[in-house]
Amino acid sequence: MIASGEYQVVFDVAEQGYQAWKYALLPALAAAAITLVWTHSARRAELTDSERRNAYLILRIGTAIVTAFSAFLLFHTWSEYEEFVQRLRSGDYLTVTGPITNFQPGGVRHRSERFRVNGTVFTYGPAEITSAFHHTAGHGGPMREGLQVRLAVAGDRIIRVEVRARP
Repeated sequence: MIASGEYQVVFDVAEQGYQAWKYALLPALAAAAITLVWTHSARRAELTDSERRNAYLILRIGTAIVTAFSAFLLFHTWSEYEEFVQRLRSGDYLTVTGPITNFQPGGVRHRSERFRVNGTVFTYGPAEITSAFHHTAGHGGPMREGLQVRLAVAGDRIIRVEVRARP
């Protein structure tokens, strides 16, 4: 049980683990599925050899672009995650403590959440592809007006959220 006035961790990027991989791999999996379906359909279609070659060329170029995008996204999100974990371990982050003010809850439909803690403004949304905190109130997130928080911040990203137990 948590004593009154103590903080409880409700989000920690290191404890959360690398979650952004699914967003990075989804385009590649979709491209693979489309390639398989299209290849199967193209074999049955009555196309000339030239039409078939052109169609395969376009499909290969499209698949290469989507695969490159997925690889970039995977590299970017993994690098971000590793940086956040390292910053937590080394203590290389800013701590912002105080009550949440000017709270504007995020919605279920990609609307960003916005609030202020001790003069620092935070904004994030549910559609962001990041390992940092982005769990809006519309999706059951913990933030609300007046909540006493202690945030670990790296750049403009929240990498740990602690809330004070109610007295």
